[in-house]
Amino acid sequence: MKAALGIALVEYPELDIEEELRKFDSIVEAAKEHVEKASDQNEGITLLSDFFRGLGFRGNSADYYNPRNSFLNEVLERKNGIPIALSVIYLEAADRLGIKAHGVGFPGHFIVGHEIQSGNIYVDPFNSWRRIGLKEMEEILEVIYQGRTRFDPSFLTPISKRVILGRMLNNLKSIYWEDRDLRKALEVLRCICLLAPDSALDLRDKGLVNYQMQNYEEAMKDLTRYVESKPEAQDADAMLEIIRQIRLILAKGR
Repeated sequence: MKAALGIALVEYPELDIEEELRKFDSIVEAAKEHVEKASDQNEGITLLSDFFRGLGFRGNSADYYNPRNSFLNEVLERKNGIPIALSVIYLEAADRLGIKAHGVGFPGHFIVGHEIQSGNIYVDPFNSWRRIGLKEMEEILEVIYQGRTRFDPSFLTPISKRVILGRMLNNLKSIYWEDRDLRKALEVLRCICLLAPDSALDLRDKGLVNYQMQNYEEAMKDLTRYVESKPEAQDADAMLEIIRQIRLILAKGR
């Protein structure tokens, strides 16, 4: 939770993370009183979903690509967000309340999974915290991919907290890149490259953003490492040309 909240420092460098954690502690305490009424884990899952629905937490479909939907401090304050942000809040609360849950990186639409004795349960925090099955999952894929992607059981594989953080950061990278907010895109890419140092494509993207921001020495390091790690890449020649241009720029500045 702390790491996920820390992502918001890109947008809010003065954010008090500890204060945000205290706000979340209060929510979990209230949820505890609600969930303690459950007679078994199945009912506990229902009561936890009901609790967040009752507080007004919901998916923001009207303004989906607003960066505020990705920052947990904003989601906790405004009570709306994108699927992964709402799911992270649910997962953390479930963990503290002793309800086993895991993140599911369903294509284009993050959900939460539970493994109980009677079978697997999947919850969709973005869509009214409803339980969903195969039919609803296929409907989600149809809406997002228009028939280009068919359901595969591998879509329901549990993913780690590290992968969840990476997915949150990649969402923000896409938003800032689309908005041409290069400074914030670069901050996010630096976080991604720390989290996944072997991700060649993110290293390349970081190099390209550095180049556009005229951070030439850092750009040359990034792009050189990318070409060395992916000499067979289709864009390798293009990256080598940018490296050549950077060398000329740096030579003129000496």
